[in-house]
Amino acid sequence: MQRISFKQLEKIKEFYGSDDFEVGHGGEVKDGRGDYKFAETHLTLRFGYWSAINTKELEKALGGRVKVELDFEDFDDDCGWKYSYKIS
Repeated sequence: MQRISFKQLEKIKEFYGSDDFEVGHGGEVKDGRGDYKFAETHLTLRFGYWSAINTKELEKALGGRVKVELDFEDFDDDCGWKYSYKIS
């Protein structure tokens, strides 16, 4: 299981300019050998109400020690574009 320190959360808050973000978790089941399967887990971030961010700038703000990728992108007729990101 991946962890995130309070110091990193403070850096995310500074990057985004607000504490209006949520940290969650996700994962994928990967194939293994035979009956063995394993899960690849990651943390997720959602900014404001599904706001878009610059992933490279967030990586830079976090000291380049993590990779930030788009995890979810969807267009909703009522809300417009929605984005969620994963940290690995």
